[in-house]
Amino acid sequence: MVATDWEPYYGNELKEGGVITKLATAAFKRAGFNTTISFVPWARALKQVEDGESDVLLGAYYNKERAVTYIPSEGFYSIETALVANKSLGISKWGSLEELKPYRIGVARGYANSEAFDKADFLQKHVVGNPLQNLQKLSLGRVDMIVIAAGRLNYEASKKSKVDINSLVLLTPVLAKNSLHITGSRKTDGMKAKIKAFNTAIKEMKADGSFNHILKSYGF
Repeated sequence: MVATDWEPYYGNELKEGGVITKLATAAFKRAGFNTTISFVPWARALKQVEDGESDVLLGAYYNKERAVTYIPSEGFYSIETALVANKSLGISKWGSLEELKPYRIGVARGYANSEAFDKADFLQKHVVGNPLQNLQKLSLGRVDMIVIAAGRLNYEASKKSKVDINSLVLLTPVLAKNSLHITGSRKTDGMKAKIKAFNTAIKEMKADGSFNHILKSYGF
């Protein structure tokens, strides 16, 4: 498997690669497959799985384009994706994407957010390599708001990072509630069967309580 650092869900410096890594590893083990994982930049992770250099991408939202390029699993964990703005803007909620036209919005390269947002070419989207860079730009006032998983914002706050979390506000409603998937390489032999076995294992883990046990052991 290959993934990018996306704390607190998965990352090279997290215990056993993080909670999502642990869930995926446990599911594959139950299905009879051994796994290893490496963490690389997101664009490289996507490319490695597309080219068959790696078999499985850990952690991806579903969209139609990815379903063509890769073999997606069923969703097995839910992530809230939100807009986070500088408090100095004086807003705490949004109603339509049209309302966001005046603002510079930081997004991460290659990330799927919501179908409507991703297709909204009329928005001022400023692209960077990863969500942490977006947080830093937002804290410095170089963008007005960013798109980020709500859990990532909480994680940075708990780390007492250089980002001034107190100067930011999470806008309501959330932009999207996305399901997290693994995606398999179409160039790996037998991948459809492996993804099917993964889906079955996840369902069994949810039924017997081991899925929730892993979540709780990581504080989720």
